[in-house]
This record gives sequence, structure tokens and C-alpha cells, in this order.
Amino acid sequence: MKKIAIIAIVIGGLVLAGGGFLLGANRGSISIFDPSGSGKDSIECPEWEIGMFWTFTYQTPAIQPTTAKMVVATKNSTQYQLGMDSRLDAQRHAVLNYNPFIGRITVDNLAVSEKGVMQNFFSFPLQRGKTWTFSFFDREQWDAKVVSIVDNPLSEGDHVLVNIEASSGTGDSLTYNYDSSVGWYRSLTLKDSAGNVEISMALVEGGSGYKGDLHYVRGRDLFKKDYTSSTGSPTIDFYDSFIDRGHPTWGPFDRLIYFYEVQTGSQSNGLLTIRDHSTTTVLRKVYDPGISESSLGSMRSSGGEVGITVALQGSCGLKLMVAGGIEYTWRI
Repeated sequence: MKKIAIIAIVIGGLVLAGGGFLLGANRGSISIFDPSGSGKDSIECPEWEIGMFWTFTYQTPAIQPTTAKMVVATKNSTQYQLGMDSRLDAQRHAVLNYNPFIGRITVDNLAVSEKGVMQNFFSFPLQRGKTWTFSFFDREQWDAKVVSIVDNPLSEGDHVLVNIEASSGTGDSLTYNYDSSVGWYRSLTLKDSAGNVEISMALVEGGSGYKGDLHYVRGRDLFKKDYTSSTGSPTIDFYDSFIDRGHPTWGPFDRLIYFYEVQTGSQSNGLLTIRDHSTTTVLRKVYDPGISESSLGSMRSSGGEVGITVALQGSCGLKLMVAGGIEYTWRI
């Protein structure tokens, strides 16, 4: 009888200890479970509140490792709006498309907007062995599966990590998870069919109660091109243009956002200019010999044709990307 009483007290203590919440996230139907995971059967969609935030590190071949914070800016019955605490980070996403998890997120399933269509990156309730499909990262279809639900070693209490693997029809792979202690994903890695990492994301911290300005830029790709030169003389000139017609749904752009990467040899140099439809030079960059750099910036959008001139001499390489952006700002 004494042994039974002791067991009852231990079980009752575990039930009481499992009743809390972290960061306002609803843990859903997580039961008391054993280390094998046999009791973790169904994880429901969390409920977010305005001011909840997640800070992630990002790494892609196009950018140096960077850190950015995403925050719940607005909430209604059907969707959240997520912004970033830095305007520069929001602009960087608009032109490099490295962070698809800002903007609109649905309340019922944390679905993410991909080219204007809500995609089920998760499929709640999450259950071991569950499968579903979605489009993401410019792949038309990912086949996803919950491969395991395990104790979360990074948090206290009965929180779990739901590990998910997805594959595309072209052999790309996507591995990510859902962390019930923060109510969102903790890590993500995208590899192409050759095994090269295209993007990786990792959670640094999550919290609630953020106060301040938030930014989101609704971007649309307008121009992308690589320029190269291998001759010492004469200078090679390139002339290009694109049309700034604004966003097809949301109207005129506020800014044109550019990103370039350039490398010049020790005896080389280069020049980049961008002109608007009135032939006014809105950007002029001179590249000296022996440099390797990247930069992001923006300029006012005035619509119409935009002209690009690139001049390279010697061993040079220049990658240029331009996106149109409509800017949104909230203060919470």
C-alpha cells in the first residue's frame, strides 16, 4: 500500500508540473509521456499573441551569417502579420528571399504565404507518421512527413520537438521541426539534390512582450543578372533595363531595393550605374582593384523604365539583383 501511495504522489506531481505554458504558446494535447515517445500522440496548433518574437540566425550562399528578429505585429480571427525589428532586415528579405516566414501567417495552421498562396508548412495536429504536401522555396511540391516526436532537451517541462522531413520531386531535401516550448520551428535546413545547403535557420531565442517599431516589405523580383570580364583591355560595357510597373496586386512600389556582389582582380576595376526613366542617375558605384564585397541598399521608385550600365575591366565579376518593395510599418 505504501508503494502505491508513493507512485500516486509522483504521478500527481508530474501532472501539476506539466500545466504551465511558455511564451503564451498553447502546447495542445501533449500527455504525460515516457522517454520512448509513446505518449506524445498529437500536437495542436499554438495560439500566438501580439509581441511574441523569435530571433533566428540565417545562412545562405548569398549572404554572410546574419541574425534577425521576427515579431507578431497584428492579429485577427484568421491571420497574424509578422514584421521584423529592423527595416534593413525587412528589405534584405525582399530582394534575397531568404526568409519566407514574415508577412501573413494563418491562425488555424500557421500557414505561410508563398507567392500569394497560403502554404501548410505545418499540418496541425502534428502526429507521428502524418504526411502532407505544400509548395515552398520556389519548389512546386514538397512531400512532408512527421518522422518523430521526442522530448525537448532544450526546455523545462513536458515540451517536445516534432521532427519533419520533406523531399521535392527534383531530389531536394528539407528538414525542420516544431518546438512546442516556443510555438514555432527551432531549426530548418534546405539542401539541393547535390547535397549543397541553400539555407539554414536556427532559433537563438524566443520571447514575448516586444515593444517598438516593426517592418515588413512586400517584395517582387524585377531584375537579376551576373556580369563577368576576363580581359585586361578594353573595358567591357553592358547595357540592360527593366520596367517598374509596381506590384500587380498591391499597387506602386515605395522603393527599389538592390543587392550586389562584386569581385575585382588586382589590376581590375568596375562601374555600376542605375538610372530611372527620366535618365537621372539614382545609383553610381565605382569598384576599385582587388576588392570582394557585397552591399544592400534602396532607392525611390518612380515607375517606368529603369536603365542599368555595367563597365568591367580586367578579371571581374558582378552579381546584381533588384526588387520592388511596398513598405509597411507598425508600432506595438
